[in-house]
Amino acid sequence: MRRPQRLTSLAALGFAASLAGTATALGRAPLGVVVAVLLVGGCCGPALTGVLSSQLPGLVDPGRLPRAFGLDALTYNVAGILGPAAAAVLAARASPSGGALALAVGAATGAAVLALLPVHARRPEAGPPVRRGLLADLLAGLGALRQSRVLATVTGATCVAQLGAGALPVVAAVLAGSRYGAAWAGLLLAAAAAAGLVGSLAWTWRPVPPARAPRVVLIGLVGMGLPLAAAATTSALPVVVGLFALSGLFQGPVFGALLLTREQQAPRRRRAQVFALGAGAKITATAAGAAIGGALSGVPVGAQLVLAGAWPVLAGGVGLAVLGFRSTAR
Repeated sequence: MRRPQRLTSLAALGFAASLAGTATALGRAPLGVVVAVLLVGGCCGPALTGVLSSQLPGLVDPGRLPRAFGLDALTYNVAGILGPAAAAVLAARASPSGGALALAVGAATGAAVLALLPVHARRPEAGPPVRRGLLADLLAGLGALRQSRVLATVTGATCVAQLGAGALPVVAAVLAGSRYGAAWAGLLLAAAAAAGLVGSLAWTWRPVPPARAPRVVLIGLVGMGLPLAAAATTSALPVVVGLFALSGLFQGPVFGALLLTREQQAPRRRRAQVFALGAGAKITATAAGAAIGGALSGVPVGAQLVLAGAWPVLAGGVGLAVLGFRSTAR
């Protein structure tokens, strides 16, 4: 598109409408209608968590991109902390639907900001226009992922790791409920989120060169998983909180390096598609992880922690083996 911010603005508006529609329709409309509204809203998600980030190279100088992606990851961490907290407070003091409506207002405000961005229209591509069918054009993004070994490996590894991240809220709830009291689940997740914010700040302050970004992603995945698995070996609350925080600390650098890897490895013409596909796959993997965590919520909590930590460790380890640790380091 010549003006891609229009698409991201419409996606944010669609996401806001989905939240508002769900809050007002749940309990009043047939469940199938509510699910349809959620499906439409979910289709808007990759535009906000992927395509929007793909527009950064057109807004900043190339030398500032690593830091810009760090700031981008930082906003995700801040929103990940403030969004659920705001919704929980509003749900407790007003109603659950009030919390969802407040988040819908936030998304609509973001849509307005995106629509007003002073982004110059893209110039048409040089040379004769490329004519493809719709299906071929849609599959071109998958082709770009397949052609880059680094991009395919990093994308696959982060998706596998998200199975553990998706299960983590369920595991934290079971862990807190069985050992410390249900209210401590929020503390465990808040510790991981706050540490992720610190990790994003560290990446923004001292980002690595783009050539090392894939290595940071894969080693960071291992760093995210090992503390969670180690939490299965102790029941001391301060130690468990510290291990959750240590796991979260790696999230910021992993995300910043992931965005940088996508930008470096994706063909310019297919960059937005690669970002959108990666974001959509991560969202799906997160949902699958939550489903797996819920299905296994009856097994011993230690086994749940090991499983949640094993996914990112396995993903990072296999990714390093596929790329070759030495070549990735170079």
